[in-house]
Amino acid sequence: GMPAGEGRDATLIVEEVPGFGVLLPSNLVPLPLVDPGRRALLAYTGFSPRDPSDALLAMQRAETLDDFDQAISGVSTLGFNFIAATPEGITYRVGLDVPNRGTPSTMQAPYLIMNGDNADAFWTGDMLPLDMLPHSRAPERGFLYSANNDPFGFTHDGDVHNDPWYYGGLFAPGLRARRIDQELTRLTARGGVTLQDMRALQTDTRSQFADYLLPTLQAALNAAAEDPTLSESLSEDGERVARLLLEEWDREMVRDSSGA
Repeated sequence: GMPAGEGRDATLIVEEVPGFGVLLPSNLVPLPLVDPGRRALLAYTGFSPRDPSDALLAMQRAETLDDFDQAISGVSTLGFNFIAATPEGITYRVGLDVPNRGTPSTMQAPYLIMNGDNADAFWTGDMLPLDMLPHSRAPERGFLYSANNDPFGFTHDGDVHNDPWYYGGLFAPGLRARRIDQELTRLTARGGVTLQDMRALQTDTRSQFADYLLPTLQAALNAAAEDPTLSESLSEDGERVARLLLEEWDREMVRDSSGA
């Protein structure tokens, strides 16, 4: 609440536990992270940084896709999706250090704060090998894309414990990725993809969420029209908004669209 550039000084004591991480102060955030009498231990692969400059240089000097893939093994601290292309093909690689948490069916949920009384909560230092990280050359489709979505589809069923390995539990919804997939599939099937086509795709504003929301909204309105007990709960303003979405919205997420 103070003016920009002004604030207050605060002292936080962070204790390092060699080989395991750091103990966070209990007053780090307004809400408690753990139960009373407990402390949160934070581990982070970046606590042991490595210089990726040689790997980045090797990626730029790569003359083949195999050279590029090999260079990725040195970028274990860079959390990016890397894509390379030659006249012969394309490749997609991730080289980030990702802790190997063992068998998902027996582990605690790693996307939550885990109980340190169980030794399995601590990292062993083992990282997932490159062949268990996202990679592809898309030989059949001929195109690649990434939009912060789950690259393996492990979270599709809402359960990470039935997967072959753990790669994360929190990803962006796959709606943007789905739209990209739809458009690239359409464009490549048509053939002759142009720079203008790709520019249009880059600025595409079509709402994939609308494709799920609007049919559900229409079904609800239909039900309200047939069931008096439901129609009583539908206000005039609510119906007006629903009609705006269903009848006037072109499903484009643009600034001057009331429906959006």
